Amino acid sequence: MKKLIVVADDFGFTSGINKGCLETYQSGILTEMSLMLDSPATVEGVRVALDNNIEGLGIHITLNDIVGTGKYFRTDDYKKLLEESTAEKLSARVEDELKRFEDLVGRIPTHINGHKNCHLHPKIVKVISDYAVKNKIYVRRSWAFSDGNSAGEDVNQELIDNGVMITDYIFERIVGSYDEAYAGFLHDLSSIEENTTTEIFFHPAYVDAQLKSYSSLLYDRERDIKLLTDKSFKKELEKLGFQISGFN
Repeated sequence: MKKLIVVADDFGFTSGINKGCLETYQSGILTEMSLMLDSPATVEGVRVALDNNIEGLGIHITLNDIVGTGKYFRTDDYKKLLEESTAEKLSARVEDELKRFEDLVGRIPTHINGHKNCHLHPKIVKVISDYAVKNKIYVRRSWAFSDGNSAGEDVNQELIDNGVMITDYIFERIVGSYDEAYAGFLHDLSSIEENTTTEIFFHPAYVDAQLKSYSSLLYDRERDIKLLTDKSFKKELEKLGFQISGFN
């Protein structure tokens, strides 16, 4: 059996993202959402998740109070933050995000990942690992970003050595046309062997003014809504032998 976990990042960032995530969860193949704290639509996102009994809700670590600072962190911002901050300060921030997730949602997250892969930085991977092992939840493995920003295979082995659950494979198609994403995912998944677990992740959203004011990733998000709700895409995944599942 090949299990496929379908994740949406950035849930709680804006209302348009919340709307897109909910639609793909209810009408498509989405099984998991990753909640961003301290974001313009975090509280709304929690309400959406609870009102619609969304079981697959994890956390998207940001290390950043977007509401408080008005700043959306990009790759260079994370490089500076992670280089200049102490491990103690960063770990305290992670612990605070995890605690506030529990307080807001009323349960532990189903998984942990991080904006720009920040959750796997050497200064905080230990606190992430300890929490994940204690609560028996998955952590997103490292992979090769399209922009080259990857934590590398060493951190995957560190997670395994620490007893953390990670998937066997992970794939993303952040930018590109609908046809490119459709064909690309099927190509990536075509060689996956039996008895494995694979994560694919997306950024479904309806582009609103708030999203435009923060992010450069815009209309590819609407492409993801179309792809995740395309019944033919689901059928092709099933032809490859995948069982679509959540982390639980």
